Amino acid sequence: LFRSVLGQERRNGFIVEEHGAGFATRSVETAVEKVLELAKDAGLRSRMAQNAKRLAKPNATQDILRIVRDEC
Repeated sequence: LFRSVLGQERRNGFIVEEHGAGFATRSVETAVEKVLELAKDAGLRSRMAQNAKRLAKPNATQDILRIVRDEC
């Protein structure tokens, strides 16, 4: 994540980074370093992809809508 917005997006960035599914950075220089690191390291890309899959919530929108509908 690059220059995330304060609030939920920033917290999501911390979670993604904490679980090894991505990097959060606020500078162009660091973003470039991370992209180059990923380009050079297939193992890192693979681990991050696996970690991202573990964090994924593909039905989150539908789940939230169902909760709201059922509560109203």
